[in-house]
Amino acid sequence: MNPDWRDDAACRGRTKVMFPAAVKWGHDPDYHFAQAVCRRCTVVEECLEDAIRSEPMKARQGMRAGLTPNQRDRVARARRAVAS
Repeated sequence: MNPDWRDDAACRGRTKVMFPAAVKWGHDPDYHFAQAVCRRCTVVEECLEDAIRSEPMKARQGMRAGLTPNQRDRVARARRAVAS
């Protein structure tokens, strides 16, 4: 993984949108905007890998790689199931 991938992230400088203080995923306009930002990002795969690798499950927050914390948890669990 390129350590500088964050420099190319479409969300760079948009922390408030990607990590809002209070979110009702799917019902908040920021949710849809954050997903749109991720859809046009060139480093979404690196972001997902970093999110799954570096975030403890109970501490996951915000939109990363176009996925909510619960969605990333499902991806991480599915990967662990395949690996075992």
